Amino acid sequence: MKSKNIIIMTLLALTLLSACKGLNPRPAYPPTPETLALREKYWDKIVGEWSHESLVDSTKDTKIYEHYHLYASGKMTGEVRMGTNDSISFSWQECVTGKDGTVCKPKQTGMFRYIINDTISGRWGLKAGEEGDNDHLIIYADENTSGNDHHNNPDAFTKSQYVTIHNFSFCNGEQLFITNYVHQEASFRRGHVAPTF
Repeated sequence: MKSKNIIIMTLLALTLLSACKGLNPRPAYPPTPETLALREKYWDKIVGEWSHESLVDSTKDTKIYEHYHLYASGKMTGEVRMGTNDSISFSWQECVTGKDGTVCKPKQTGMFRYIINDTISGRWGLKAGEEGDNDHLIIYADENTSGNDHHNNPDAFTKSQYVTIHNFSFCNGEQLFITNYVHQEASFRRGHVAPTF
């Protein structure tokens, strides 16, 4: 009798699962009416290629260059480069936290032209801010195709393998102002402008 009940329950479960196949479940967090209105207003204007370059360390003449292609489908590809016109000496120390505590390798020094030279991909979206808050451009960077672990830099607009949320504003269709991690605003210009370094 027990095995008969198990067989009946299994058949019922399989019937329910096959009946649900193909249903389009509702998203766990559906967009608010404000977010839908924001997307209606800005989505097509933001779609395209955007480039930014700026000086981040004048003592070493270190610059950052970022180029992003934001597709209408919500896909995003980009490249981030940070470095100088010529190779210079950089020092760094790598630390790993394990179960026995933090272990740091001895300080290393090397000659580099680029500290960061990454290509990334992922998705992008827009979200309306809460009452009195700014609207947000959200980047879901899910792949760092160059395999460089040093991409996570506070001067960059986005980070590899992270969700990043940025305040943004749009000006005359040719400039997109986006904040980076430390809430400094960067001016991105429409198009793919090649880096100068």
